[in-house]
Amino acid sequence: QRVIDKYCQEHGIVVEAYSPLVRNQRAHDPTLGQVAKKHAKTTAQVLIRYCLQKNWVPLPKSDTPSRIEENADVYGFELDGEDMKMLDGLDMGSDGAIVQAVKNE
Repeated sequence: QRVIDKYCQEHGIVVEAYSPLVRNQRAHDPTLGQVAKKHAKTTAQVLIRYCLQKNWVPLPKSDTPSRIEENADVYGFELDGEDMKMLDGLDMGSDGAIVQAVKNE
C-alpha cells in the first residue's frame, strides 16, 4: 500500500483510511500498546492520530457515544518520529488489508 500512498501524496490525492481501527484486531499488539501507554491514550486514539499524521483521512466507526467522543480526542498529543517509525513497522502490506483492493488489469 505504500506505493499507492506515495503516489497519492505526490499528486495531491486525499487518502481515506478505511477501517483505521482494523476492526480491533490489533488492539492487543505489544508495539501499539507501548505507544498508547507512552501517551496515556487508547490504541484506537493512537491509530487515528497515526492516520492524521500520515495525512490520511481516518474513518473510524462506532455506535457507542463514549467511543465516538474518545475517537475525536486525538488532537492533544502528537506521535514523535520514533512512534511513527514503530507504527510504520507494523505494516503488513496487502496481507494486512481488511478489504482487498480491486485489481485493474
